[in-house]
Amino acid sequence: MSKEKSPQFKKFEHYFFELEIPPNAILGQYIDIWTIDQLSSEEKLIAEDMLIEALSYEIRKVWLYGLAEMQTEKAYDFLMNLFEKEKDLYSKTQLSFSLVTIKLGAPVLDFINKIIYSNEPERIKYSAMSTLYWLKNAQYEEQEMNDFYETILYSAMIDKNMKVRKYAYEILQERFKMDEFTSFDDPILKLLSEDGKKKDYQNAVSLFKRNVESKEIIPVNRKTIANFINNLPNNPPIIDISNCEICSTIKDKEYADIEKDESLDSITKKLETIITIAYYKDCIKRCPICGRLYSYDYHYEYFACSDNDEEETLTRTDSKGAMAHIDLYLKAYDFKKIIIVSYFLKIDY
Repeated sequence: MSKEKSPQFKKFEHYFFELEIPPNAILGQYIDIWTIDQLSSEEKLIAEDMLIEALSYEIRKVWLYGLAEMQTEKAYDFLMNLFEKEKDLYSKTQLSFSLVTIKLGAPVLDFINKIIYSNEPERIKYSAMSTLYWLKNAQYEEQEMNDFYETILYSAMIDKNMKVRKYAYEILQERFKMDEFTSFDDPILKLLSEDGKKKDYQNAVSLFKRNVESKEIIPVNRKTIANFINNLPNNPPIIDISNCEICSTIKDKEYADIEKDESLDSITKKLETIITIAYYKDCIKRCPICGRLYSYDYHYEYFACSDNDEEETLTRTDSKGAMAHIDLYLKAYDFKKIIIVSYFLKIDY
């Protein structure tokens, strides 16, 4: 490199060695993440040596990020050597993340598994989860490794720390492509978000596994949707409405003007979402006790010169009424697919 530093190299020095960045900061809010890519080949060699020397004395998030961005064997070998020697568990979780960003097959899963099974504090476990998140789409040649990776995540779903449980669930949803149809009132997320017992979290894991096994994607077909509704448990309801502790408190039609700070949340949260329509809020809900159906309608209209019109309506209905509600969308939009998972259906493009 010439004696005169390029603007790109000066920027590298500023971001990685001069700027004060808090330890837990989101790097993208402080540095230009493309800084390494903007260096010349010669400058990258010098920058790599600078980062290696710095990390030899202290592990910092920004230096780990910079070295991992080099994507070289030299960087990988240095980080692996550092990983094997490191005693501080939090630093080691950071190193494991940097390693898998260079090589997905970096041998760090045994370490991550031990962290998840340990009694280490949430800070260390949550940091370890970042490595698992990076590997969410990785497919190992050996099926045993894929199974091992998923087992670690299922173990994390029953962890005592709520943030760890929810993070593990998020990763599994993305790995199995289950996030695209999760209902607004996801029963699994509800279980994981509560301060419950281990068996409650194990039930959440079992429910997720059943959902994965039952997942079916088929072309849009009105008859399929109608059959799905007709075959729902307790449809029609087998108990009188007066004997249902949920439905007996709900009017035949509930309305809320959101512009007036009104809401139906206190009512709708008692019901299960069984059908959603793409990214619209409109859906079909069901009473978990008696099986009665409800159509939920969310309406928003923007007016340039006056207040907006935003309202929601919940209407008690039956199979025929639910299908009529859905037909309004089937006739207006060109939907392509139906995703069915257990007692949940999503109509999508």
